[in-house]
Amino acid sequence: MGVLVLGMVGASTASAQWATAVLEFEGPGGRRARGAVIEVIDEWVDLQDLGRLEAAAAETGADLGTDEGIAQAARAARISMVVGGQVTGRGRRARVQVRFVDATGSELTSAVDASLPRNRRSRQRFNQLLGSAVGEALAALDRNAQAERAAEEEREAAEFDALAEGSEGEEYEPYDGGGGDDSAETKFPMVRALVGLDGRARNMNVNLENGFRRTYEAFFPQFSFAIEARPLAFLGGPYAGIFLSLDGAVDLGLSTEVERVGGSIVPVDTSAFRINILAGYLYSLEFLEVGASVGYAHDSFTLGPNDTIPSATYGSLRLAVLLRVPLMEELLGAFLDFGPRIVLGTGDLAPTYGTSASAFGFDLVVGLMGALDFGLTYAARFGYVGYSLDFDGPGVLPQDTAVDGSDGGVFFGVQIGYQI
Repeated sequence: MGVLVLGMVGASTASAQWATAVLEFEGPGGRRARGAVIEVIDEWVDLQDLGRLEAAAAETGADLGTDEGIAQAARAARISMVVGGQVTGRGRRARVQVRFVDATGSELTSAVDASLPRNRRSRQRFNQLLGSAVGEALAALDRNAQAERAAEEEREAAEFDALAEGSEGEEYEPYDGGGGDDSAETKFPMVRALVGLDGRARNMNVNLENGFRRTYEAFFPQFSFAIEARPLAFLGGPYAGIFLSLDGAVDLGLSTEVERVGGSIVPVDTSAFRINILAGYLYSLEFLEVGASVGYAHDSFTLGPNDTIPSATYGSLRLAVLLRVPLMEELLGAFLDFGPRIVLGTGDLAPTYGTSASAFGFDLVVGLMGALDFGLTYAARFGYVGYSLDFDGPGVLPQDTAVDGSDGGVFFGVQIGYQI
């Protein structure tokens, strides 16, 4: 049996021809019948060499003697229609049956049954019948292609409606400060590291029991650093808000002046160091981030030998409220951190000014921060750290016994770094 398979691509015979193969016809006169078929259909289809279909059949193990095998080979060879048939009878009684099958194995039109062309009149009759059948087969292929396109459009529309229905009532991802990226990936950097220069002022006042006051004022140029990591930022969503941070500053080794008992001013070696080790969470709202952090803060001032101002070390449990507001997407944003410090120790303030000393701290930082696309990041900030002091019991020297006091000052600086 021979079958003709027409292409399954193309909008119509007017705009694109269907890929077609013609099988060998069975029976006596099969070669002449196949040639007559090819002569008629050649101008209407994209005629393919039969060897292409046979090679596909060999590769797939398809049997070209069955409609199922023909369809399997046609799909593998990207041939859309196969024409085939057979010749029965001999001489004047020889007849040709021609079938048209598509790549699903379905007949596209009724089979043609005509006398085998042997003269001009019989050839005209054969060509007329075959041409009519070819037209019907091509029209069927066009209808099938249009139906497939319509079905695909319906499937896409149904999928879209299902997605739209499923998203009703869902909350969309809040603004993440990342510059308008609508993908699921977060815009938060995984790691941000900066270094810079700070200036820090210190103003300490201790009110003595005898009515006098110990005062100390100094300014410290400092080298500062900051590292912030969001270890789960790659997961996106709420996990991106978890962060760890380490920031601090150390002075550049300058001396300061201390007023001695009696009023004379003497220089003393001085060092100042601070570091904050924090963990926290930032929650993204539509146009800002709010959050909180908790951790350990260490703030120390070490002075060389003198008879009025001891060294002080404030180790604290630091709690803070955080606010981040993007102003120009990632290019520039404002931030605010503030909160109390629960002081755990005061260093040498006790026993210098009393048997025991306690303190309570507060800090506030405001600033601007931004980043460029290639990773460069920068920040400018201004802040205040202060402690209120209370003393109990006599000091080492009776004249140094204190009642209360304060220690604190402002700091400001600029930083530059890189983020990934």
